[in-house]
Amino acid sequence: MNSMQVSESDLQEFIQLYQKEFGEVLTPEEAEPIAEKLVVFYERILNHPLPESDREEETT
Repeated sequence: MNSMQVSESDLQEFIQLYQKEFGEVLTPEEAEPIAEKLVVFYERILNHPLPESDREEETT
């Protein structure tokens, strides 16, 4: 897996959202690998087309 670079402002936003959702404060060093994995996860989802049967269900 290639390491993704997350901008400092995006990392700070992620830390705030993580704290709001889970009640835990992450350091930038803790948050960066989590945020990078999340970006890779979303990119894989967005780049993976739905099977034909799922697309047909979405339009009905």
